[in-house]
Amino acid sequence: TLMVNGEEYHAFYYCCDEKEGYYDENGNNLEKTFLKTPLKYTRLSSGYQKKRLHPVLKTYRAHPGIDYAAPMGTPVKAVSDGIVTFRGYSKSAGNYIKIRHQGSQVSEYLHLSKFAKNLKKNQRVSKGDVIGYVGKTGLATGPHLDFRFMRNGKYLNYAKLTFPSADPLSEAHKSRFEKQVELVSMLYKLADPDTEQARISIPAPGVRHDKS
Repeated sequence: TLMVNGEEYHAFYYCCDEKEGYYDENGNNLEKTFLKTPLKYTRLSSGYQKKRLHPVLKTYRAHPGIDYAAPMGTPVKAVSDGIVTFRGYSKSAGNYIKIRHQGSQVSEYLHLSKFAKNLKKNQRVSKGDVIGYVGKTGLATGPHLDFRFMRNGKYLNYAKLTFPSADPLSEAHKSRFEKQVELVSMLYKLADPDTEQARISIPAPGVRHDKS
């Protein structure tokens, strides 16, 4: 439960037949179609810029991506569902991956130390799948991920983009979800949510009420 300007919002965790995630009381998905970032990073070492001094080449050029500094070997995840269109090496990008997503959208992952085991070109991946690991291959001064995002053939600043919510629950799941939400909500109101009793009593098959 989350209070915003006096309004109470609820998040219900639902898991049934390989379908899982957080939803509101109406079955709307609370997750976005794209991850906010493709990895856990320590800092942003360089942002999206139309002109910057390249740290290796020492010349000014556009930097159409975001550099996430992270320890060597940090897992890198696909930001959304898609198909791997490139898995290989170039002198400048080092080991890198391209993934094509819906709506003429493409994500790129540069300077990887290595690729995920068995990852191949034309392979379908899901949001959150580990596809590679942070490295410093190619023209890089230290371990980081240079992440780039294109839409309709144009590089965009991923940090400023907004994405739609993931698909809501289908009718096949919604009936069960609504019954469980009703039960969970009733138990939640009967118990003090700050007590151990509430945390033990609330869970029901398939649905869990979580605090945000």
